Amino acid sequence: MASRNSSTNITSRPGGGNKTYHYSNGKHVGTSYKSGSRTTHYDAGGKRVGTSYSGAFTTDHYDAKGHRVGTTYNGSHRSTHYDASGRQVGSTHKGSGGSSYTSSGDGCYIATCVYGSYDCPEVWTLRRFRDEYLAGSGAGRSFIRCYYAVSPWLVKHLGGWSAVRKAWKAMTDFMVRKLAQRGVENTPYPEP
Repeated sequence: MASRNSSTNITSRPGGGNKTYHYSNGKHVGTSYKSGSRTTHYDAGGKRVGTSYSGAFTTDHYDAKGHRVGTTYNGSHRSTHYDASGRQVGSTHKGSGGSSYTSSGDGCYIATCVYGSYDCPEVWTLRRFRDEYLAGSGAGRSFIRCYYAVSPWLVKHLGGWSAVRKAWKAMTDFMVRKLAQRGVENTPYPEP
């Protein structure tokens, strides 16, 4: 199940020492190097694209020319990102083992952890099911509330384990197949 807002997903993994590698759908898209409170960001080709300066609860982000482009407010398992004008543009959910994934809006949890993207056919199917079927009944709305209350914790504590992700993928693939058999589409799904 995914959240209600669109998403660009970046998976980050520690590279040892002060280095973090960033991936999008398994493809390396950049690297960050941390030195004290400053982190410098590079694209996949090694070109510097920006810098971040961390404080106790916030991190300010700047582009390659030094213009402030946003701020992150850091929580224990989730950080919320804002653009330079103060509009929320995404969040990062921290998994176990140092892994994390980033999504725009309120975040997407197990489905994004499994498929690595908020905008893919499987997640479009699940979003449609959430909005067109589950949200139409009291029991469905209760399930949605429960899912969004529990799934961030599950991803944070279990999402970094490949065996857990494989089990989640098997269950989610099964659900997506069943929904497809019931006629739930897997075409691009804009948020309502």
